Amino acid sequence: MAVVLLCVRERERVPLTRGTRSLSLIVLFVSFLSHLYSENQMPIENNVKAMFNSLNTAFAQAQPDNGMGAGGWWPAEGQHEVFVSSLNVRPSEYKLPDGQKVAGTEISFRYQLINDTDSPNEPRSFDGSAFRLPQDTSVLDDKGRMRVDIEMRRLKGHLQTILRRDVKDIGTAIADADAKINGQDAVAVVVKCQYDNVNGKIYRKDFLVKPLAG
Repeated sequence: MAVVLLCVRERERVPLTRGTRSLSLIVLFVSFLSHLYSENQMPIENNVKAMFNSLNTAFAQAQPDNGMGAGGWWPAEGQHEVFVSSLNVRPSEYKLPDGQKVAGTEISFRYQLINDTDSPNEPRSFDGSAFRLPQDTSVLDDKGRMRVDIEMRRLKGHLQTILRRDVKDIGTAIADADAKINGQDAVAVVVKCQYDNVNGKIYRKDFLVKPLAG
């Protein structure tokens, strides 16, 4: 049986204020996990929760990072007003510092500029820097836990900005954010695009600074 790739169909081009997707991210997620764990015959609900259970304590305690203190085209460094057009979640490998690979999850957001001065008729879209998290945090050393904590804070900043409320449970927050992104009204936020030069290599990070009024 072919592996199902979880990728949410994005809404392209303005306006993004109406429209729904024919398939829910969570339905696809559950379908994938149903196939992945069918041999163990575990309840699907438990499998979905289990993917994030080991992360929930750290997630609940994390301070959301909004950037105040990936591949493809990116806008210039700084803050930009954008629509959040999709949320993507998929299983992936997580690479440990020693090179070993363990089961993980990759989460990413896609954005579309609200006002694109270089392409006013067709505002451009870009993918945010993916969040890569291990499914089992017990395999991490101190350096690895620090790395995951940094990503958790950035992810929590994204989810709280989209949902406009405090969040504690990562799985529930991702499901709620996906539902809101696919709702009747577009999700408009300010994104901070940051370029970090580390030993001559450029690393890009996106932070959701605040929601736009509406």
